[in-house]
Order: sequence, then C-alpha cells, then structure tokens
Amino acid sequence: MVDVLVNNAGVVNSSPILEKSDVLIEKTVAVNLLAHFWTIKAFLLGMISKKEGHIVNMASAGGLLGVPYITDY
Repeated sequence: MVDVLVNNAGVVNSSPILEKSDVLIEKTVAVNLLAHFWTIKAFLLGMISKKEGHIVNMASAGGLLGVPYITDY
C-alpha cells in the first residue's frame, strides 16, 4: 500500500507555439495535468480503505511567471 503519493512529474519544451506539433502539446498536457489525476485515481481507494494516506501535488513557478515559449506548459 502507498502511504504518500507525490505527484511531481512534468515536461517542458521551449519553442514557439506555432512550431509545436499537436502531439507534443497533447503529451505536455497529459504528463503535466492528466497524470496527476490518473495517479490519484490509482492510489486513492487504497488510502481510503486504510483510512490514512497523503497526496502531495507539486506545481511549478512556471505557472505564475510569464516564460517565453512554454505556452503549453
């Protein structure tokens, strides 16, 4: 059983938006956003059944700062 889940995955590709393929944008969103939901879904029932556990979701300062060329990040 998992006692602590730390969601800390992230990918970034620094390039102008018009140069990013749709596949690359979808991969970035899948890893940086959706993976957090999938890992929580995978481990939450076990934590609930044990009546204990912690989930830590990490974020990046890139979400607060204007950084050129990482629009999909």
